[in-house]
Amino acid sequence: MSKLPPAKKSWSLRRKDQRESGEFESVDGERLQRIPDELFNKSVGSESEIMEFEKLLAAAKNDKNAEADPARAVLLKQPEEDVVVRRVAPERKTVKSAVPKLPKKGIKEHIRLCCRFYTSDLVQVDRLHKNLIPLRGNNAKDPRLASLRRSEFLRDEQTNAEDKELADAAPADAKPKPRRRNFAEFEESKRRRLTSVIGVDDPVNSKLIEAHDPKIMDQENLALRRDKRFNLFQLFQGAETYLSESITTLHPPYQETNPRARRILLEPFDLSFQLGTFEPFFCGIALYDLANKKKISETHHFQLNSQEVLDALYDPTIVPAFKFGLFTISNPNPNIYIVLRIEKILQGDIDAVAEPYVKCDGIKPKDLQKVQDLSEDSVRRVPYTQPFAEEDRQSPSSAMSKLPPAKKSWSLRRKDQRESGEFESVDGERLQRIPDELFNKSVGWGTVPLFGEDLELLEVASIKPIFKVKSTELDDESLFAILAEYSKTGTTKRMKSIPAALALRMKELPVDKVPKNTLDPSFNLLRAIDDQDEAPVIPIMEVQEFPSKPRLAPNLSYVNNMYLYLENLNLSNRPGALAARNIAVEVRLLENDLDLNAPGLNVFYGKGRNEFVNKYTSTVTYHSKAPQFYDEIKIALPPNLNADHHLLFIFYHINVQPGKRGQQQQMQQNAGYAVWHILQNDRIITKENLPVAFQLPETEYISNEAAIKYIDSKKPLFQVRTKLVSTIYSQDAPLYNVMKRIKDVKENADARATDLHAKAVLAIPKVHPIRIVQYLPVLLNYIFRVMCSNEASGKKSFEVLHDVLQSVHDETSDAANLFGSYVDNILDLVNVGDKYLHQVICKQYMLAIRDSEKDSEIILKFCWFFLRIIFKSMVLKLASEKQLSPVATRKNRYQDDFVKDLKGLVVILTWEIHQRSRSALTLGKDMTKALANFFCDLFAIMDPGIVFSMIDRYIREISGMEDDLTLVEYKFEFFKTLGDYEHFVFVNLPIQIPVPSSLSDTNSHWRRHHFITSLLLEQVNHYTSHTAKAIQIKSMASIRKLFVSHDFDHRYVSDQTVQQNVSSLYFPLLLIMVDHPVKLDFVFRENRDYLICFLFLLKNVSPSLLAQWWSKETKSRLYNFFEILYTCINTFEFIGRKQWLQKMEEGSEVESSDQTKAMLESFYSEGFGPKRSYRSFREQRNLRQSSMNAFDPNVVANSSPSSSSSSSASSSGSSAIPVPGPSASPAPSPAPSPLAGRFRSESIDITAADLPHDTSSSSSSAGAPKGHPGSGGTLNGSEFRRFKKQGARIPQPAMEFNEVQESQLSVEVNLIILDTLENFLQTFHGSIQSAKKGTEGLTQKIMLLILHFMKSNQSYVFLPHLFNSLRSFVVKFPRTLFGNSNAEALGELCYLILQHCNVEDLTNRSNAGALLFLLMRENYFQMPSTFHRLTVLITIALSKLVGSKMETEVYVRRVLTTLSRLTQLHAVNWKPTPQSPSRSPGNGRSSSSSTLEVLGGSEGEDSKGFVVHVTRLIERLNTILCNSARASKFEGDNEMTIDLIHRIAKGYTNAPSLRVTWLENLADFHVQKKNYAEAAMCHIHIAAMVTQFLVDSGSKVRGVPQEGCKAFAIVSPNSLEELAISEAQSSIATDESVASVDQSTITAEKLILHITLALEELKKADLYEASNLLYKLLLPIYEAKREYEKLLQSHEDLRQIFEEVQRTIKQQSRMLGSYYRVGFYGAKFEDLAGKEFIYKEPKITTLWEIKERLKTLYEDRFGGPSSLEIISSSKPVDVASLDTRLAYIQITSVDPYFDDSDRDERVTYFEQHYNINRFVFETPFTIDGRTQTDDIAEQYKRKTIITVEHFFPYLTTRLPVVSRQEIELTPLLNAIEAINSRIVVIHNETICDDPNLKKLQPLLQGSVRLQVNAGPVAICRTFFEHYEKYPLEQMEELRKGLNGFLEACRQGLKLHESLISHDMLQFHQELMQGYREVKTQMRDAMRAFTLQNKKEKKSKRKHH
Repeated sequence: MSKLPPAKKSWSLRRKDQRESGEFESVDGERLQRIPDELFNKSVGSESEIMEFEKLLAAAKNDKNAEADPARAVLLKQPEEDVVVRRVAPERKTVKSAVPKLPKKGIKEHIRLCCRFYTSDLVQVDRLHKNLIPLRGNNAKDPRLASLRRSEFLRDEQTNAEDKELADAAPADAKPKPRRRNFAEFEESKRRRLTSVIGVDDPVNSKLIEAHDPKIMDQENLALRRDKRFNLFQLFQGAETYLSESITTLHPPYQETNPRARRILLEPFDLSFQLGTFEPFFCGIALYDLANKKKISETHHFQLNSQEVLDALYDPTIVPAFKFGLFTISNPNPNIYIVLRIEKILQGDIDAVAEPYVKCDGIKPKDLQKVQDLSEDSVRRVPYTQPFAEEDRQSPSSAMSKLPPAKKSWSLRRKDQRESGEFESVDGERLQRIPDELFNKSVGWGTVPLFGEDLELLEVASIKPIFKVKSTELDDESLFAILAEYSKTGTTKRMKSIPAALALRMKELPVDKVPKNTLDPSFNLLRAIDDQDEAPVIPIMEVQEFPSKPRLAPNLSYVNNMYLYLENLNLSNRPGALAARNIAVEVRLLENDLDLNAPGLNVFYGKGRNEFVNKYTSTVTYHSKAPQFYDEIKIALPPNLNADHHLLFIFYHINVQPGKRGQQQQMQQNAGYAVWHILQNDRIITKENLPVAFQLPETEYISNEAAIKYIDSKKPLFQVRTKLVSTIYSQDAPLYNVMKRIKDVKENADARATDLHAKAVLAIPKVHPIRIVQYLPVLLNYIFRVMCSNEASGKKSFEVLHDVLQSVHDETSDAANLFGSYVDNILDLVNVGDKYLHQVICKQYMLAIRDSEKDSEIILKFCWFFLRIIFKSMVLKLASEKQLSPVATRKNRYQDDFVKDLKGLVVILTWEIHQRSRSALTLGKDMTKALANFFCDLFAIMDPGIVFSMIDRYIREISGMEDDLTLVEYKFEFFKTLGDYEHFVFVNLPIQIPVPSSLSDTNSHWRRHHFITSLLLEQVNHYTSHTAKAIQIKSMASIRKLFVSHDFDHRYVSDQTVQQNVSSLYFPLLLIMVDHPVKLDFVFRENRDYLICFLFLLKNVSPSLLAQWWSKETKSRLYNFFEILYTCINTFEFIGRKQWLQKMEEGSEVESSDQTKAMLESFYSEGFGPKRSYRSFREQRNLRQSSMNAFDPNVVANSSPSSSSSSSASSSGSSAIPVPGPSASPAPSPAPSPLAGRFRSESIDITAADLPHDTSSSSSSAGAPKGHPGSGGTLNGSEFRRFKKQGARIPQPAMEFNEVQESQLSVEVNLIILDTLENFLQTFHGSIQSAKKGTEGLTQKIMLLILHFMKSNQSYVFLPHLFNSLRSFVVKFPRTLFGNSNAEALGELCYLILQHCNVEDLTNRSNAGALLFLLMRENYFQMPSTFHRLTVLITIALSKLVGSKMETEVYVRRVLTTLSRLTQLHAVNWKPTPQSPSRSPGNGRSSSSSTLEVLGGSEGEDSKGFVVHVTRLIERLNTILCNSARASKFEGDNEMTIDLIHRIAKGYTNAPSLRVTWLENLADFHVQKKNYAEAAMCHIHIAAMVTQFLVDSGSKVRGVPQEGCKAFAIVSPNSLEELAISEAQSSIATDESVASVDQSTITAEKLILHITLALEELKKADLYEASNLLYKLLLPIYEAKREYEKLLQSHEDLRQIFEEVQRTIKQQSRMLGSYYRVGFYGAKFEDLAGKEFIYKEPKITTLWEIKERLKTLYEDRFGGPSSLEIISSSKPVDVASLDTRLAYIQITSVDPYFDDSDRDERVTYFEQHYNINRFVFETPFTIDGRTQTDDIAEQYKRKTIITVEHFFPYLTTRLPVVSRQEIELTPLLNAIEAINSRIVVIHNETICDDPNLKKLQPLLQGSVRLQVNAGPVAICRTFFEHYEKYPLEQMEELRKGLNGFLEACRQGLKLHESLISHDMLQFHQELMQGYREVKTQMRDAMRAFTLQNKKEKKSKRKHH
């Protein structure tokens, strides 16, 4: 199949002449490949390659070791009766079945089939154990989580502060809930705690250092770690989203009620007339839809008369029995009206009868009494009614809309409540009553509909006014015209109103709620579904709805009612003496014409009564020969209706007036007859015009036509119509044609019966889809029976089934639910004869896909439907043969031919999925899910081996095709669905098997035992390195979903052995993840999702299985394993809410193929049908894209990951492999065993598919089960590929931070890794303990893991476990820990232990102190030769700790005190540990006594020597703490703190490692204070010292400059001082162990590290040129090491550096610092008194700022403002004249000073501010002692040049002054210098490449505008007026300077003119004018000197 060309177009109809050619023609005419015939003849695959499940299961159960493995009894227990067939009575609406008892004969077959369906049970086939699947929700959570509290962590102070910052920044309504304590309380409590512990010693816990057997220690530690553990995914946020929401995949049964409908219980409770109520009125209410001009309900009849009035009735049977009416509205809209019709007892002319009610205000008592008497007379003698009034009401009215919304149902209003204006509700609450204006004010027809604008419904409404009826406007057509007029104008002029009102209560009921005592429209008692205890006294009638739009739902219950409407009658031409004018119509239903006077059938519904009657009499329209009727006559049709049934209409003239006194007058007189056969040609007629006869014969009045005499020559005089509400009859002609042909299907039917069946089936597609849906179960049952009758019928029936699917699908988007509910609940067919339904469907479906001449899209879309039919029929077959149990017989349950056809069907569907992947994306995905669900079903009834073969074929065929992203997604959706199978673990045979001897055989070995999981892991292995990130995500999501399901499944979590067996199924995943340890382009969220799978396996896989793997694994892959462990610790470290949310937001817009196709899914939301409003995909994409751009400006990006990332090589020399990028070739197709050969190489494959939370949602339509289709469609493949390349990024929903859960997850993850480490150490115990050669790399990885534990923010719950394990590690592996290869790691461990000593928690502090003591003790007694190194490392560690931001040293001092006490206890009670070696060579300690002599004692004095050395160490450590305390005294004095740290570092001249440590501390302090240049100098000094150390030690490291630290002089001359330190060190005898520390810590890697750090700080300090100089030293090292990647990065960095240099030079935007001379005077300054310093301040720091800073600092130190005085003058300070009680500070701004030679070399701004050590400041003075004078001729200036000790920038921010020089300038020289300075400034601005107008304008303005600055002119006048007093040379220099000044101004003005705009022209002209004035005045002042100078020059030339 892989050779098939990919399909590119959607398929169209295939013609017969194309069958041989094997081609289809696509919609656009392109020829396409059809399904190849070989697919139908090709076997699914070799069964021998598939896991033989039954055999392996039997072997596992009979295994001799089975009894020893209790998990097997749980996991291998075969599910009994896994599939159940349930026959359930449907939930019918009625208490009893509404289907009447059918006679055996005379019933049509389709009626019998319908009634059989209405009385049959539901047949459901379901998997019995689906409820075992864990579900999403609280019930899946561990109940212990509810009471869990957040753990305390080491760095809670930091996370609390960050979270406080986050909370403060959040909006008030969005701030998180307060934490345990707010930050202020936290700080205060911390201060109190620190105060309370000063001077208090920690208790000594000697048990922590007692000697124990390591095995016992490990057992105790393991027991402690296993206590109170949680399942991993119970703690992982978002894990529950992978669980299923519900367990059912069956469609729910059809529902009789419409869930979208609204049900309103209407209760009329008060009918009042202003005239009074003294006669009976009979009312009817119905709903009318004005928008659709339809009556949407039958008429609900009721009456509100008093019993006294009713007792007077002549005929009490006309009284309606129902008051409450339950209305159903399927299509609510604002245009629905309540229409009220009122009838009264027939009296006479309607105008005369209504007149008293209309004009009731002026009626006289006498006339009123007459009206009452007339009414009473009519009531007692007349049984007929007449129309009185009708009302159209849009309820509630406009006045009602002013009421507050009612919340209670209203009760009757009592008279005593009218004044108070209140009602009392049913539950006694006082409510606002209906306003009187509703009763007294006419509001016309009303303007508010039954439903308001928002379809709201008020509980109480008043209908007013009531209009008098015109006899010509009784029909519905006239009513709609009046309604239309009223809805537009709000009034109507057609009718007179009657002062009356009807009050209604309306209450909306839930659709699924049925009150008690409710009857349906057919008088069947409904099943009560109500929460009320008491039923209403009066029963409720459910009113039949006539929906404006037919409901697309099957008929489920028996209904057979017909509504007969008498429209009009015309007896105007009736001859004879009788003038028929008051006409009533009597209607009967007769089943023959044998007797004209027969009573008729009791099928008429009484008017509002709950009984059937045999006739119906209409209302009477007075004095009309051509009356119009509005009667609605409801008839219950008999089920055996035939052609003889007819309606008999008898017309009567009613004598209204009583006879004359003494004469008896007949009430009614016969006026004619009419007969109507309602069933004609087996169809119920909808409308007819009937002739009216004078008289009919007493018998055979229909057949004896000759004896009948008609009125008006048999013209149609009587018009009637019907409305059928029936579920067995239909007025639809096409449906009738089907029904009349339906016959009983029997096996071996003759040709005639077969032909009838075929005609009936073939007629079904002609029926309208709505009618098909209404009779869908009946029709489908018939189709399937015919399909199984014979071969020919089968093919035709399947084609009809295809047409039915298509038509229903086109009609409604709910087609999936309609067909799904049929299969899951209705289908009950096993076979017809020897034809089984599953066999027929399988074969016909397969052939239909191949040979159908119609588009196969729809039958593919409903493949789930056919597969469910096949499965259900297969189960029903087994049930009928009683083979569902026992399960042991399932190997041969089905015939081989059927199994072969089933496999062939799978092959074809697989091929179709491939074809649809390029066009119908959703369809292919739905088909994949359907297949997976089908396989899950088959596992329950078939041999799993057969199912495995089909699964394998599907995966191999999909994998063998083009490596398309969509197909890959299909595969993982397939596995995801399989994972939802409740026995997924069982079918994978969860027994532990050993790891094969060759790891390359792992996958094939696992596949033979665990088939599906191995198949999945093969795919995961292949796609973890896929170029598409979405595929990587999808692959791991399928695995993670399974893990979550297992971790929440109560079957597998209760027993550890069971968990291990289940997890062992996925063991190869560990190997895969080790091959792909890091995914560089994954973000925090994705890393979490990826690594959680790794941790799940580590926790649950059997330790013995892990040990087997490790023992066979290569070094490089074990290194990768540890790298993943490091990443796990870092990823799951508890970091607090703020950081967690920030990291989770990184990459929150992730790319997945599901999300990428989100737009495509919506493209199909309206289905394929022709009714879809089409919009091109391009348009939809553009519209969606524009909306997305509002959120993300980079919404369209490259979908491929970056290719520029790579991983670092492992320590064994593994090379880094770059991650494939967009240009990389596609990943190869997986081999039969993808893991084969992978384990032979030691190289590390980088890229691991880390997974985000799967937020993709299925596009299936509502109601479709998993794997069932939604409303899919087709799309051209090129459009999708173009869209896919756009890489649209869809934001993921943000996650909430669960603090408790996240903290416990951190604890659990660390415990898992600690368990793993312990297991690993146990596995390699011998090799690690003996420090066997070749284990160094592994040992380093173990040490790094321990350091990761110690560095992380650990919980105080976890830390005791960690310290327990570390103590065991120290005892078990002393040679490993204290060997020379681990010196750096040991030093880091010491530092981290001391960090833990410096915590408040006593338990943690005690554990850390005990571990530190144990380190020293074991080192001393196990490897004494390295003990001195340990002491140095501890000293370095404490130095680092002190150099960091250490808030207090109290806790460390207490630990040191505890160590001292433990040492003393040791001297008394020490005993060697059980593992302590004897004093003989080869056991980890030196056999030479010289080592002990060095330590200070002999072998017999070990304990005493140990005490001495530890005591000395503690003293040194306390000294460091004292220095730290001294530095803390100067907190806030940054310069003093820096000086102290620098002094400490300088003191370690004999210990380079310690000097490096303190310089690093100094660098860190500078970085904190943002002194980046000084921080860089620290790193440069370290690098210089390391270089010198490497040179002095003779290390020939390639690339390292052999000049030593002199090489760094080009960067900083200060670095030469490291040479002096090196010489000083070489002159001191250094301890050998100390030297070993230096050799292990001062390396070439350290050199590169510090050069790199220096580069970073230099760039931060804007010292780009210095970075270039430093690179000159780094690049040769890279070149020598052949680090080409780093060379590439370095040159790229240099390019950026030079760009910054260019930018800063061009923009002149760089500031490298400000300098100030600071002198300290006064005894209070102690050592600083009388000293001067140059302070380097950051960037632009003003004099005022440094004054304020120093003033504040020292005033706080010395006791207030009165203790300090700032000297503002820069004159030399006379110390003797100062007040000895005060402190004085003199601050002067200084500038870098350069002599002429320096000035020529230092051209750029950088050169003038880097490596400078001389500064100058100027002091003005006069001869008479003043500082300033207005006379320029008397102003002198003194220049003071200062030299400092080192060059700036240096290690410190201030340097002491070492020398000073003073130069005095005369007034003339002072003026010359001022002029020259101004020239330089103007010149620099004019020659700038990018001149700045804002700088140039004020410069020119201050130079040439006299009113602003007359300085140059004043200088000129002052000195040239008396030029003879000054030296000629100096005057000539002044003249040249002034001319240069004028020239500079001219050039500046010229530049200014070119830069300004037109609106600045006037300003420029003012500048020019000023320039001319300055020039004139200066020339005038210099004229005399110029002339004199010329004369002298001329005289000299003449003399010469």
